[in-house]
This record gives sequence, structure tokens and C-alpha cells, in this order.
Amino acid sequence: MKPLISKGWGALTPSTWRELYGAVQAIQPVDRTREIPIVDRFVATIDGSAIFTAGTAKWKYAWTEKRRADAVTSTLSALTNPRAGTTVTGFAVNLLELANTSTTAYGFAVTSLELDDADGFYIGAVPTNTPVEIIMRRATDGAISYEFVAPNRIYGSCPSGLVQELDGGEYGAT
Repeated sequence: MKPLISKGWGALTPSTWRELYGAVQAIQPVDRTREIPIVDRFVATIDGSAIFTAGTAKWKYAWTEKRRADAVTSTLSALTNPRAGTTVTGFAVNLLELANTSTTAYGFAVTSLELDDADGFYIGAVPTNTPVEIIMRRATDGAISYEFVAPNRIYGSCPSGLVQELDGGEYGAT
């Protein structure tokens, strides 16, 4: 329960109290019987990816924290000391990929990432430079994990030989 301080008490002003209370909340031990708390959220761009297991549509994503350049543009700017992860340490996972297996991706049947019902089309990783919101969350073991939600890329081309010409005859002929 958070007591309310509305007038202050010497150096303990309402603003200082809110900061102290927030800091204590951030370092409290994880209660594994309750929902795992979100530690922080921030914008980042995807820097690259590495597949977890060959043939399964699950990737480990490298990322770098970014911030909007200002409040009136849609440009992301690099930070002086950004948080970042590589495909080896501190990598992020796409929550939409977690249920994928070696035979299904998003509920669609796949074989080695190729869509079974759409020959020549594959599921790929979230593209490099895609802006995402990274969610820092404690895993059940208490470690910090990095997660985001973004659609995967579908790429490929139609196989050749699909063009079929039909001769409908001549207009007006009987």
C-alpha cells in the first residue's frame, strides 16, 4: 500500500516520495505466484536475426534502443549510450513466433519455412531496421528477458508455368 504524501515533510516532497516509491517497486523481489511484472518498455530497431533451430520460424533478434528525434516528426534518433542486444546476448524474441514449430508457423503448415499451401513463399524474420517496442519483463527464473510483437516477413515468388491462356473464340462468332 502506497501512503499518500500531499504536502511534503522537509526534504520529502510529494515528487521525491513518488520517485522513492517507484525505485523501491522496481527492485522488489519477484513473486512467482503472481503475474511477472513489466520492468520497462522502450523503442528500438531490429539490427539482425539468427534462427533458433533450423527450419523453425523462431528467431533471436539483435536490437538497439532509439528515441524519436522530437515530438513533431516521425524520425528515430540514435542515443549516446543506448541499450542493445545481440543475437548471442540480450537478444529479443518476437512473441508472435513463440507457438511456431518445425511444421507450423502462425497456424499455417510449413516445411523448412516454406508455406505448404503456397509453393515458393517462405516465412522470414522481422526485417532489419524495423522499429519495435521492446518490453523488458522478468522470466519465471527472475532474469530479464526482451520481447516485442511484430509481424514476420513473407517472401518469395510465384513458380513459373502458372500462366494459362484460354481461347474464348471470336467475338460475335456463332
